[in-house]
Amino acid sequence: MIGLRAIKTVISVFLCFVIDGLRGDSVSFYAVIASILCMQSDMESSLIVAKIEKSLQLSEE
Repeated sequence: MIGLRAIKTVISVFLCFVIDGLRGDSVSFYAVIASILCMQSDMESSLIVAKIEKSLQLSEE
């Protein structure tokens, strides 16, 4: 049986491609990777990981 986390990951990847298609930037690859890495078992954990990823990204610039 497919778990809820896998379903949420598929939905987030799909939305990344849809938004990229609407924008026409063709940088969805990085958004997809970020969505996969940030997906956690609950919303609170996902937001924490996303904030950490964002802060790491800003410190590299």
